[in-house]
Amino acid sequence: MEIHGVASREILKTEPRLLERHRACFPRLPVDELNVLVVEEIGKIFSGTGMDTNVIGYRGVKDYEDLTSPRIQIIAALRLHEKSQGNAIGVGLADFITRELRDAIDEGKTFINVMTTGEMIRMKIPATLSSDEVLVETIRNRFGERRWMFIPNTLHLDTLYVSEDLQEELHHHPNCEVDPEPIELAFLKGRQQLWRSSPSRTGGAPRTG
Repeated sequence: MEIHGVASREILKTEPRLLERHRACFPRLPVDELNVLVVEEIGKIFSGTGMDTNVIGYRGVKDYEDLTSPRIQIIAALRLHEKSQGNAIGVGLADFITRELRDAIDEGKTFINVMTTGEMIRMKIPATLSSDEVLVETIRNRFGERRWMFIPNTLHLDTLYVSEDLQEELHHHPNCEVDPEPIELAFLKGRQQLWRSSPSRTGGAPRTG
């Protein structure tokens, strides 16, 4: 976003200000509490941990103070980006994944990456369901359909989809513009179609039912 050149003698004085600037611009979700977060894609192309831990509010590190915000009860991941070439570090940060994601994992590559970091939780295989549709229905039946959010990945948060109960809350968020017309959460051969919708309809509040 920005590049700053700083003389060596000015680093100690300048760095704290730049750090605060960075924190203010860091990708984040527009709500602090979610029941369910569904992530379309994970992968090294988006974050060194597959899913940015600052975005999902969970580091997956034993004996280390975890993040307090956002608070998300259930995290689901649907796919592994092809440019990750099978390296699915961060898959263990999810509670549910699809069979498509599971089959895309190269366990050897993932193991090397996770062993390098030493945080083995990040490659544990979550509960695996056959398709997006089965995953959504399973989670909804167990955890309800309120306070859901769908994101494409943890790096690109410019277009989000939420359940209708969050619409009013996001109306008051200074960084959000909400489409007043909800759309149905549709599936094609088991795959959810939110990120394949017409651009004119993005930004709305899909019905997770």
